Amino acid sequence: MAKLAAYPEPMNVEQFLAFNATRPDGEKWELLEGELFLNASPVHPHQRIVGNLVFHLGGSLRAAGRIHEAIPGIGVILSDISAVEPDVMIRKRDNLRGNICDDILVAFEVLSPSTRRNDLEFKRKGYANLATLTHYVVVSPEQIDVRVYARAANWMEIRHDEPRDIIDFADLGVALSLSEIYEDMDDILEPVQA
Repeated sequence: MAKLAAYPEPMNVEQFLAFNATRPDGEKWELLEGELFLNASPVHPHQRIVGNLVFHLGGSLRAAGRIHEAIPGIGVILSDISAVEPDVMIRKRDNLRGNICDDILVAFEVLSPSTRRNDLEFKRKGYANLATLTHYVVVSPEQIDVRVYARAANWMEIRHDEPRDIIDFADLGVALSLSEIYEDMDDILEPVQA
């Protein structure tokens, strides 16, 4: 995640949205505490997990009544000086126009070396302040390791590392197993160190 040094700081969300509108498609910019960051292009394991999340959550949410949807690539305003783009989100199914919202229920981030610190520190704090958010889920693409932060658990970290472990999103009427998150990843995952 590269910080852009040429723009005056701190930047607010209004300035960020104007800046982001001038950028080419495919660039993923985020604003964290007034600082502007450009994310590196995701790698294959990252994208496979994103696909698994959208596929499995999408099917479960449709079966639960099509009130909510799992989608990637929409920006989220966290505060006046922070706007991020989670890898996958769950939000109410509606006719959102544009590429930004502030009403997500669940945010998923797939870790990468360049975003690890921001995902585990800054975004975790920012998401906790989003009134609608019930869960923040951080997934490792290297080994079976999922961290869940839930409002109901006062945002305490709960780690999951077994394929049979289940993440329950009771308010949405859906659950997700780690085996679904890591489906078709056996050739990529590193063995868990004992």
